[in-house]
Amino acid sequence: MACNYFSTLNNPETKHLHTNHPQRWYHHSSGWLWGIYLLIVATVILRVNVESTNYTTPDSEYYLIVAENVATGKGYVSPHPMDYPIKTGAKEYPFTIWPVGYPSAISSVIKLTGLNSLWASKTVNLIFLGFIFLILQAWLRGSAWIAGLYFLSYGKMEVFSYSWSEGGFLFLQLLLCLWIVRSLSGRADRWLWFKLTSTLICLFLFRYAGLIFFFFCAGWMVYFLIIQKHSCAAHYFGALLLSSIFVLFYFHRNYELSGFYSGMHRIQPEIESVFHFTWLLIRGLFNELMLARNYFFKGDLDPLFIGLMVLQITLMIQVFRQKHLLKLSIMQNQAIKVLSLCGLVYLIGIIILRKIQPFDPFDFRILAPYSTPLFIAFFGLVALPENKEFRQRNVSWIVIFMFICWVMNLPKQFLINQFLGLFS
Repeated sequence: MACNYFSTLNNPETKHLHTNHPQRWYHHSSGWLWGIYLLIVATVILRVNVESTNYTTPDSEYYLIVAENVATGKGYVSPHPMDYPIKTGAKEYPFTIWPVGYPSAISSVIKLTGLNSLWASKTVNLIFLGFIFLILQAWLRGSAWIAGLYFLSYGKMEVFSYSWSEGGFLFLQLLLCLWIVRSLSGRADRWLWFKLTSTLICLFLFRYAGLIFFFFCAGWMVYFLIIQKHSCAAHYFGALLLSSIFVLFYFHRNYELSGFYSGMHRIQPEIESVFHFTWLLIRGLFNELMLARNYFFKGDLDPLFIGLMVLQITLMIQVFRQKHLLKLSIMQNQAIKVLSLCGLVYLIGIIILRKIQPFDPFDFRILAPYSTPLFIAFFGLVALPENKEFRQRNVSWIVIFMFICWVMNLPKQFLINQFLGLFS
């Protein structure tokens, strides 16, 4: 099972995630993990109902239109993005600006449940979040909830509230890491090529940026060749070959339908100066590392943001001072190592893509596949039984901090007004 691979794979002294030491309140069962999941589900439903935009953006509208068209048999068509705002009866064109994975998932939920496209998109997001939690449970078992706390942060609550493809993309990214960790364990898997192929194709179908992970897998193929695990390298080669053939056919289809390989002309590196690009990157990375906030910080001296930043830095200093208590480092655990490398490779790839073809700013959306595996690696490191003493000294503070993150994501003014209305 997956749990055997997302454990201390290359530490011969600890082959299982559970040990015989006394269990504390945070080790009793996986109920804590699914309690966090239900809390996030309830929070997303509340946020979507309260927010005037229902957590949609212009590209969300196109996703929903395409999903409705697919569900009603019209196919993958939508108004052209250059014609925004969308008008009733607008001419529809083949959907090529974004890949078809996310609207396909939404249309499937529409057909299965009868939900409208908006709530079907939120359902898709929460289903993928549930899949992510299953991976965490397979990895950390009863301690998985510690890693699940990360999804109470600002960036992750935004990603899973908006009708965007990032939720499914993050699940597929973590699933790819699972297959890679399994291959590193040395256990033979004759279906590895199929698992890698299907995951790479799905990553591409959810975001064109999924191509970054083709290079990530190519790196592992070279690694297996170097250590002379030729059978495993052959699986990676076969997966890369098959998924690349699919991508070429998909781009060819786009070109035939729209005249562009990805729906529009995108290569415009001259739009932003190097200085401005660097500033956007630094600001984005800073925001992505700040877990407790309720908006994208652009430089304004807001007392609440500064207070939350000081709180997080204080916690980070507290944790760093006790790093000597970590009995298992990042480089000693295959799963944590793969997650960390995956996040860093994505960051390098998206920086290159973002410079070549300027699109969204570096925010919680574009940087989510960078930060998510890194933070899961950290929280997972804390949760491992080898780091019991470190966890005992720090987990309560981490829980309190992540609870504050969750509070910051609530529609606070709405809740206050509702509470005051009880006494009016």
